[in-house]
Amino acid sequence: MLKLGFLVNPIAGIGGKVGLKGSDGQATQEKATKMGGQPVAPDSALEFLQALANFNDKIYTCGGAMGEDCLKEVGMTGYEVVYMPGDPSNAEDTKTGVAKLVEAGVDIIAFCGGDGTARDVYSALNDAVPVIGIPAGVKMYSSVFALSPKAAAIAIQTFAGNMESLADAEIVDADEELLRNGELAMSLFGIVKTPFDQANIQSAKSPSSPDEREFAEAIAKSLAEEIKSKPDMVYILGPGTVKTALMKELGLETSFLGIDAVQKRGLIGLDLNENKLLDILNKYPKASIVITPIGAQGFVLGRGNQQISEKIIKKAGPDNIIIVATPQKLAATPRLLIHTGDKDLDERLSGFRKILNGYRNWEMRKVEST
Repeated sequence: MLKLGFLVNPIAGIGGKVGLKGSDGQATQEKATKMGGQPVAPDSALEFLQALANFNDKIYTCGGAMGEDCLKEVGMTGYEVVYMPGDPSNAEDTKTGVAKLVEAGVDIIAFCGGDGTARDVYSALNDAVPVIGIPAGVKMYSSVFALSPKAAAIAIQTFAGNMESLADAEIVDADEELLRNGELAMSLFGIVKTPFDQANIQSAKSPSSPDEREFAEAIAKSLAEEIKSKPDMVYILGPGTVKTALMKELGLETSFLGIDAVQKRGLIGLDLNENKLLDILNKYPKASIVITPIGAQGFVLGRGNQQISEKIIKKAGPDNIIIVATPQKLAATPRLLIHTGDKDLDERLSGFRKILNGYRNWEMRKVEST
C-alpha cells in the first residue's frame, strides 16, 4: 500500500494574473489580494484529487486549507491529519507539515504550489522521500513539477506500481524583486528525488543562448513589419528575448519579463496584468497575442504569462495567437504545451500550429494540452 503525503500552499498563484511575478511573502500576498488576485492552489489541488478518484491507498495530510479541506470537498475518507497549521498558514507551516509527513512514514509527498513552496518543502525534506509538485504557482521553473494537476495524479499512480523508478529533479527559484525589475536571476537550491515519468513531469527551464540573438532579431523584424501594416490591430506581447528584440526594432520601451501591448501608433501599456489587458481589449477590439514557449519546458501558455488568462484569450480570439520561437529553442524543446485552466479552450488551442522561427519563416509544430 502506498502512503501518500499531500500538502497544499493555499495562497500559491495569487500573484499571477495581477502581474506580481510571484506570491512569496505576506506583503506580496496582501498586495495581490487588494488587486483582486485569487489563489490558484485550491482549484489545482481539487483537480489533482479528482484525478485520484480511484486511489485506495492511505493519504496523510495537513489540516484546514493545507490539505484536509480539499480532501473533504472531493469526498475522500480514510485520510490522516498529521499537522494543524495556523490560519492563515505560512512558510513555517509548510516546513513543519513536510517534517510531520516524513515522520508519518509517507512514501512520497505531493505538494501544491510553485517554486517558493518547493524551496520550503526542500528545506524540511532532508532527502527523506521523493516529492512531486502539483503546479499552482506563478514561478514554476523547478523540474519537480508535473505538467498539470492531472499529470501529477497519473505520475503518482505510476509510481505506486514501481517505487524504485526515480529521477533527480532541480529545485530552483527566481528572485521576485529582481523579476519585478525586469531581471531573471535563478538560483539552484538543491536536488530531490521525483518519480521518473518523462510524459508527465516537466523539464527544468533552459536559459536563452547568445547564439539565438540573430534569429530573435529576424523574428522581431518580421513582427515589426506586420504591426506597421495593421494600424488598427493591438499586439499583446508575452515575455522573452523576441519581445526585447521587437521593442528595440520598434524603438519602444519594454518591461522584458512583463506583458506589454503595442500597435503601429506606439506603446499602449507596459507590464500589464489581467484587468489592464481586459481594459485594453474593451477599447481596441482587434488584437493578436504574441507568445513564446519556455525553453525546454515547452509551456506556451500557463507558465510565466498567467496574465494572458483564458479571459484574455477568449476576448482576443483563440485564432489570433502568434507563437514565436528561435530554431535553437525549438530544437531544445521536444513538446509545446498549454494549460490555461480551461479544458475546452486548451483543446481548441491544441493541434498543429505555425511557429514563426525566423524572418517570415514558419514551422509547423504540434501543441498539446496537459
